[in-house]
Amino acid sequence: ADPDKSDMMKWDVASNITSVYPPTFLWITTEDSFVDVEQSMDFIKRLAAYKVPYEFHVFEKGSHGSSIGSSTAGFS
Repeated sequence: ADPDKSDMMKWDVASNITSVYPPTFLWITTEDSFVDVEQSMDFIKRLAAYKVPYEFHVFEKGSHGSSIGSSTAGFS
């Protein structure tokens, strides 16, 4: 319920990127209220710093969880 900074770092994906991180595909929308676009860009910058292959897309419309393609995720 109240994790300390050490616990938070263990679960922070961007903090755990290394040169052996797998190639990554990431997309986000500017309407996502859970994950900020800037946070995703920081993640991509870290991948690039470790020369991890990636593909990154930012879309204007869509809520968090849109990738599951259901009406509960903002699709009708």
